[in-house]
Amino acid sequence: MGFNWSSIADLRHRRSLTALGGEVFRVSIGLVACFAGGCIAAQNPPQSPSRSEIRFENPNTVRAAAFSADRRLLACATDDMKVRVREVTSGRQLLVLSGHTDHIGTVAFSPDGRLLASGSEDHTIRLWAVSDGRLTRTLSGHTNYVDSVTFSPDGRWLASAGADRTIKIWEVESGRLILSISSQAGWVHGVVFTPDGRSLASLGADHSIRLWDAVTGRELRRLAGHPRYIFGLAFSPDGRWLVSASLDKTAKVWDAASGQELRALTGYTDAIRAIAFSSDGRWVASASGDDPVRVSEVASGRELYTLKGHTGTVLTVAFSADGRRLFSASDDNSFNVWEVKSGKEIFSSHPEAATEP
Repeated sequence: MGFNWSSIADLRHRRSLTALGGEVFRVSIGLVACFAGGCIAAQNPPQSPSRSEIRFENPNTVRAAAFSADRRLLACATDDMKVRVREVTSGRQLLVLSGHTDHIGTVAFSPDGRLLASGSEDHTIRLWAVSDGRLTRTLSGHTNYVDSVTFSPDGRWLASAGADRTIKIWEVESGRLILSISSQAGWVHGVVFTPDGRSLASLGADHSIRLWDAVTGRELRRLAGHPRYIFGLAFSPDGRWLVSASLDKTAKVWDAASGQELRALTGYTDAIRAIAFSSDGRWVASASGDDPVRVSEVASGRELYTLKGHTGTVLTVAFSADGRRLFSASDDNSFNVWEVKSGKEIFSSHPEAATEP
C-alpha cells in the first residue's frame, strides 16, 4: 500500500495521543476514552475484576484527548472545533470550550489541572481555565497548524510544535514566547518534555527523534533508526529510556542519555500506532493494526502476553496510574480495559451497549 503526505495528514489525527501528550491517556479512577468515533465513559465501574459493558457517548469524531493529572477530568477535541470537558467517573459534560476557527489537533492539561491548552489548525494555542471554561490567553506565533502541545512537569512552561517546522516554548503565567527552535527535520508533529523538564524530545517528518535543551534550544542528539513515520514516543518515568512507535512495524527502545538504540520490539504485521510505559517503567504496551495489544518487558524486550479483543486498529493504549490496569481503544469504536497482572479483560464497550448490565 502506498503512503504519501496526504495520508500522513489524515493519520496525524489518529495517532497515539499517549506518547505525544506525555502519557495523556492514563486512567485511574473510572474508565474513560476518546478516540475516532466518539467518547465512551464507565458509569460507576465495579471494583472487582468482573466484565462490564460501558455506554457510548458523543457522536462527534474525536481528534485529540487528554486526562487531567488527577484523572478526574477528560478533555475531548471534536470535529466541530470545540473541546468538551467531562467528569471521568460519571461521564457528565462539564464544559464546552469554543473559540478556535479550525480543527483542534492537540489538547493537554497543566500538571495542577487548573489550565487546559488546545492547539489548532488556526495556528493558535488557547489556554482555558478548567474551573469555569474561561479563555485566559491566546498564544499566537506559529505560522501553520499546531500539532502538539505539552506542559513541563512543573507547569511553568508550555511547549508547542507544528507544521511551520518550529518548536516553541512559552511562559504559562505571562503567555510570553521564551524560545523558538527551528527544526531541520521539517514538520514537527510531536513534542514532549523529559521527566525532569530540562530537555524536549520531538518527532520530525524526516522520521527522526531529536532531543533539545529546553533552555537554550540547542540540539543535544538525534535518534535515527526508523525508516518510516513515527506515530508516538514516551519517556520512562525515570527518564532513562525512550520508546518510539512507527509505521515501520517496530517499536524501538532507546537510551535517552546516549541516544543509542537498545532493542526493537518486532513481530507486528502492521504499523504500531500506540505506545505507553507502565508507571514503574518495567513494562511497555504497544498496539498496531494487526489486532493484538502487546505487553513487553522493557529491560529484555521479552513479550509478556498479547491481548486480543479488538476487531479494528488499536489507536491508543495506556496504563492506569497505579499500573494495575491497561486501557486500549480501537477504530472499531470499542474500548477495553485489562488487568495487567493476568492479562484478563475487565471491561469492554461497544457503540450498541447502552447501559451496564
